[in-house]
Amino acid sequence: MDFMKLSITDWTFGYQPDEMLFKNVALLLESGNVLSILGANGCGKTTLIKTLVGILNPHIGRIVLNDEDITGNSSRCSFFGYVQQVTDSPLPYTAFNMVLMGRARFINLFSRPRSEDIGAAEEAMKEMGIIHLRHRSFSRLSGGERQLVLIARAIASGAKILVFDEPTSALDVKNQYHTLKMIHKLAHLKRYLVIFTTHDPVHALQVSDYSLIMKKGTGHRFGVTEEVLTEANIDYAYGIDVKICSIPHCNCELKAIAPVMDLQLGT
Repeated sequence: MDFMKLSITDWTFGYQPDEMLFKNVALLLESGNVLSILGANGCGKTTLIKTLVGILNPHIGRIVLNDEDITGNSSRCSFFGYVQQVTDSPLPYTAFNMVLMGRARFINLFSRPRSEDIGAAEEAMKEMGIIHLRHRSFSRLSGGERQLVLIARAIASGAKILVFDEPTSALDVKNQYHTLKMIHKLAHLKRYLVIFTTHDPVHALQVSDYSLIMKKGTGHRFGVTEEVLTEANIDYAYGIDVKICSIPHCNCELKAIAPVMDLQLGT
């Protein structure tokens, strides 16, 4: 994949004219990076990524991909592979058909998928290790399998940037681990730029190069993950006292975040 640089400046949005959900967000990212977006409920994490991928338009701001300003580009969404939170499908689509939907922008309204569209969908499923699920009904897959299908769909779209909205929220611990490993692989081996929202700072510490902590209004903080995800900043974002611990493992150290809980009951 060709080298890519994404620059976002002055990114501002609000649902009410006199109340901005976030203001002046600035990010600088490139191929192979993983960005995690964290913050309390209602701080604007999902809204932010919807403005990035073109579902919503910012009030002000500029987004530049390499040297091309794509802020007002009507096809801005084609640069992003957007994976929403895992949901069921009311229609009896197979896993393969769900992945093939990622090729929609390449297929005319009344045309059938071309051989290259089918090939791209198959390759994406192989890359995610789910080609054996191609004939299975999407609605009958486990939560972890559905997540992999949706990631394959984003890859099949040919997007340069993969954006995940809480990719681990509906998964058990094993599938959370598998999804985080896949995010790391897509960025560090396949050289995608990956952006994901999460409620769990530990996930950010595990796989993110950069983190954006959001607080409603102008209170966001962006930077290298280990510099941004401090005890003080987590308390600032969530209003909870935590301790960050290091756990020796092989030749490295694992990071864990433990809330300081006062369980004494009042009288």
